[in-house]
Amino acid sequence: MNKHLSKIVIVLGIFVSGLVGIFHTEDAVASQVYLNVTPVSFHYTLDPGDSQSGNFLVSNKGDKTIYYEAKAAPYYATEEDGNMKVFYDQKSSHTEIADWVTFENQSGQIEPGSSTEIKFTINVPSDAHGGGQYAALIVSNSSENPRETGGISISEVANIGPVVYAKINGDIVTKGEIISHDIQGFRFEPPISATSIVKNEGNVHAEAIYTMRVYPLFSDESIYSNEERPASITVLPGATRYYSVTWTADKGAPSIGVYKVKSEVQMFDQFSTLEKIVIICPMWVMIAVGAFIVALIFWIIIRVKSRKAEIA
Repeated sequence: MNKHLSKIVIVLGIFVSGLVGIFHTEDAVASQVYLNVTPVSFHYTLDPGDSQSGNFLVSNKGDKTIYYEAKAAPYYATEEDGNMKVFYDQKSSHTEIADWVTFENQSGQIEPGSSTEIKFTINVPSDAHGGGQYAALIVSNSSENPRETGGISISEVANIGPVVYAKINGDIVTKGEIISHDIQGFRFEPPISATSIVKNEGNVHAEAIYTMRVYPLFSDESIYSNEERPASITVLPGATRYYSVTWTADKGAPSIGVYKVKSEVQMFDQFSTLEKIVIICPMWVMIAVGAFIVALIFWIIIRVKSRKAEIA
């Protein structure tokens, strides 16, 4: 009897622990902070001595008060060891703009379900050199103590904010290299994709533009094209970027067949065009074809042996 009672107590304990865990999880989810920033970037063309004002909206989608502080930080993005890397602490001749930014409402709080507009001004020095300048306008944890007032610090979530891409008129160098450009010719399944690696060797950011068209093998009428809305990425000076234009199965890419694929990449005055035959052949088709070939060979051997036996 005691054994049965002990088992019941243990089961009830596990059940209650599970419920407590669920409630704690729900409470943790409910207390999360969801931030939204619009727009995500600014693009300016400025002259030395210019002043440029702007603003962005930070919305608190969660249920806790946010205490924020805005700052401008150096911004740099490049490809390293096959991975995209973003840096907010690497100062260079292309991140001086971070020191040119001032904020009107640099700190404050955002109540749940509300938004605040953060205003900023960029004052370009009269002796600024020509080329690209890049900064991230970061909304980060305030120096106030949010825990004493029932709020939550942004550092518990993430630093967020728009990126400023500025072109300062002057001595502008536009030079780039398309390092690689490829289309995978054989696949067991979708997607159909074209990949490329580009490098910006100039002193101002570039837009690398990617288009891809797919045709049936014996037709010049495309069954897929992104020409109306080509893909593009921003490549900073000195940066290397990888990109892949992809036609996936959920967007209508076929699961079997032979197709012509044309891909184009452009950056500054560099242009690369590539055309390749792409075969999509599922594994089960290859197994079925292999089995058929083996069976055919086996049948031929049997027929040859039977004919030799008939002649003998």
